[in-house]
Amino acid sequence: MTKFWYLPAVVFFLVVSFSGCMKPSLEDEINKYLNKDTLWINKEATILSDQFEQSMISLATDEKATIELLKSKLIKQSENYLSKLKSHMIYNDKIKNAHEQIIICAKYTDLGYKFVLKNLETKDGLYHKQATEVFDKADQAQRIWKQRILDLGQKFKVEIK
Repeated sequence: MTKFWYLPAVVFFLVVSFSGCMKPSLEDEINKYLNKDTLWINKEATILSDQFEQSMISLATDEKATIELLKSKLIKQSENYLSKLKSHMIYNDKIKNAHEQIIICAKYTDLGYKFVLKNLETKDGLYHKQATEVFDKADQAQRIWKQRILDLGQKFKVEIK
């Protein structure tokens, strides 16, 4: 019996060592939390950009639609997204700057649809050429807006409280 006096200590040491390996590290826990929140942000961003896209489509095809309505919907959605973002993250100058960029995109989109809706009944070739160019710019502004929202989710994932 005295030969194996150290056996309980060795068993205890092995059990403690292996149980330590089974527990996730603090870094793993933090990364899991960050990834979960980043997924939430990207999901929200996708929902909002999809809603915006649907709004754009319905407003572009509605003859009674006004640019002010389109613009207010876009800005309201960006405000909604940013308020959700603020509840999860530190609201700093970079986020404010991104918000300003969203509003710039809204203005580009505004200009595009204003031109198209104003000239909706014109059918000559010049109109079609100009309308195509402006629609392309509006479409580009929409893509920029969607990408900025998605980038925002990625960029600030390390600053989650």
